[in-house]
Amino acid sequence: MLNGVISPDDIGRTYDAIKGYIRRTPVVQADLGDIGASADLSQAVTLKLEQLQCAGSFKARGAFANLLLRDVPPAGVVAASGGNHGVAVAYAASRVGLGRNTAGLAGRQGGVPAKVFVPTVSAPAKIERIRRLGADLVVTGERYADALAAAEQWAETSGALSVHAFDQPETILGQGTLGLELAGQAGELDTVLVPVGGGGLIAGIASWFAGAVRVVGVEPEGAPTLSRARAEGRPADAPAGSVAADALAPRRVGDLVFPITQRYVADVVLVDDDAILAAQQALWQALRVAAEPAASVGIAALLAGAYKPAPGEHVAVVISGANISVLPRGDDPPETPRLPAPSSRRSIARPGAVDPREPRDRGAAAGRAAPLPYGGAVRFVFTPPADHAAGLLSLPWAEPLQEWRDDRLVEIRQRGISRHVVRFVTENGELYALKELSERLARREYRLLRTMAERNIPAVEVVGIAVDRGDGNGFGSPQPDLDAILVTRFLSYATTYRAVFSNPRGLEATDRLLDALVELLVRLHLFGFFWGDCSLSNALFCYDAGALEANLVDAETSEHHPSLTDGQREWDIELAAERVCGELLDLQAGELLPPDVDPLEVAEELRRRYQSLWSELTREEVLRPEEQRFKIAERLARINELGFDVDEVELIPTGDGNKVRLRTRVAEAGHNARQLFLRTGIGTGENLARRLLNDMASFRAYLEQRQGHPVSEVVAANRWLEEVYDPVIAAIPKSLRGRLPPAEIFHEVLEHRWYMSEAAGADVGTTAAARDYFERVLPTAPEPMR
Repeated sequence: MLNGVISPDDIGRTYDAIKGYIRRTPVVQADLGDIGASADLSQAVTLKLEQLQCAGSFKARGAFANLLLRDVPPAGVVAASGGNHGVAVAYAASRVGLGRNTAGLAGRQGGVPAKVFVPTVSAPAKIERIRRLGADLVVTGERYADALAAAEQWAETSGALSVHAFDQPETILGQGTLGLELAGQAGELDTVLVPVGGGGLIAGIASWFAGAVRVVGVEPEGAPTLSRARAEGRPADAPAGSVAADALAPRRVGDLVFPITQRYVADVVLVDDDAILAAQQALWQALRVAAEPAASVGIAALLAGAYKPAPGEHVAVVISGANISVLPRGDDPPETPRLPAPSSRRSIARPGAVDPREPRDRGAAAGRAAPLPYGGAVRFVFTPPADHAAGLLSLPWAEPLQEWRDDRLVEIRQRGISRHVVRFVTENGELYALKELSERLARREYRLLRTMAERNIPAVEVVGIAVDRGDGNGFGSPQPDLDAILVTRFLSYATTYRAVFSNPRGLEATDRLLDALVELLVRLHLFGFFWGDCSLSNALFCYDAGALEANLVDAETSEHHPSLTDGQREWDIELAAERVCGELLDLQAGELLPPDVDPLEVAEELRRRYQSLWSELTREEVLRPEEQRFKIAERLARINELGFDVDEVELIPTGDGNKVRLRTRVAEAGHNARQLFLRTGIGTGENLARRLLNDMASFRAYLEQRQGHPVSEVVAANRWLEEVYDPVIAAIPKSLRGRLPPAEIFHEVLEHRWYMSEAAGADVGTTAAARDYFERVLPTAPEPMR
């Protein structure tokens, strides 16, 4: 970058450096009349589908450019983000250094340490993705500027490399590679419409075209950063009140960005929130493109008339990201639109109309894939956004699952028993389970798992199904008898019942597994789900403050009713007892079952525990008037502790007192888990959240006693993270990371400290307890399942 100018040659060299880490995202041709413009405006536009980029947005380009072109210190990187940049930095940090030499890291194995600060306005879907990618996440402040200030302070104190979201030469260079790709894919262009937030993307694209193509910025009316700067002749503060506020609302355009836009950007247009949401909906309804609001502003400018192309003008629109948790609202269009013609040879799914044989399932999309490299044409039904699984499209879908040969296939240790062919694939840092079964059963299980997710029932996340795997379209040899494949995302840090019995780690394995399985079965029954195949093999188990939580894996035999009869429930329990007994007999035959565990007695115990929990949640009891207030409060507290809520309390007068009838439901995401996440950004189960909040409260009391004045919750939470939690997590030996979730390890260190202090007759301190725990206890935890 010389005198504020980035040359196309600079961008070309950057592309050579990062192309091995990013995707060359496709372009498609679409007609404005199909998308939703007036009938008299039928004009082709080119869409650059950058929402299919690694980490879900164009930001991955700038993130990789920073990590590969700059010297990265041992302290790693730090970033402030409204969401997408944080996801991209976390993603890039997890990929760079794996078997490659990177500047400053000398081939560091296992990625680069990353800390990401985000404001509270950031979308939960983006926050969750940052955490799952392994970055140290801090939620702080109400605006991007607040998160940026915190990130800059961390960079000064830690020595970490600051990766700015837009106002950094390497960031602009990385975003410019999108223009390089677009120029090679779209042919002769007249105009490119580009979303604008801080300006890094438009500065990079404009630098690549360098005036040869008209570049027009599009901003939300509620966040006009570049418009305000152009009006005042310098970067200036602008408001941030838009549906696109998390991604397109920094306080002002970047100082490095502004002179580039003054030199190369022809115009900036504004669109209101209604137009943005209408464009987001139109993209989904007409083209099955799932884009976030900020990524839809270019289409909004065309549909609302903020930018009016001249006749014959070739316009390209950048669809910049898709890190959303729900689809745009609205029904499918009454007529099937024309499929956009792909302009790239990449093996990706073309957005298309819902298959007429598929039930109208709001939120599900179906598309015909382009010819795959293995010679097949497969149709996919998936739940957007599915950008994280885009790489799965290149798997050999047209071959029987049992015969697949692919480097991404992995073996799962101590997996359960399955009646179908089930294989596991790792892609983009995630683990997926693929199960081959008939299309009818696959579609049914797909719908049931989605319904369970809507009702907050612990279960695996369904990604989609692949159907029509037999090739009848001339692309290869026919395989008419291939079943469908159901794809689910494997649970992080999950374990199987076989692994628990093989390495109980001090747990009473049988008791914990039974409690978890029974609670899951009761939750299903309260919502009217008949499992039909309840077993230890059909559940995965996650640690939660020493306890286990069961998650349903196989819903193939499940049924959903408004409510279950006693007979249906009893039959489900009978099936569960029979299957659990058989599984334990199998373990016994393999000498994996403790000698004091009798499979027949365990089966009977399952029945007893189910009946006890069901009775506690649903039984009617008669109380005398003078005791009913106390007794009802006591029972409600017990129910809440079990993880359930009460919808309604009914009192029915009888001759002996008032009959109490409760209507119980499964509790929504727990209060403690929400509180912990809002204060620290740490996502955990409810039990573990309660434990960490208690430790935080104790630390706050210590601070107040030492300082002699009250300490706010926000200050106490930040101090607790920096002085208590983070040092323990940072001290985990590299070879043992991944054995358990970090928060679970922290909880176990606290427990270990208590035991050590009891034995010593004095408090041994967290540092000593952690050191001893890492040496003697954590190595006994089971290794990751893959």
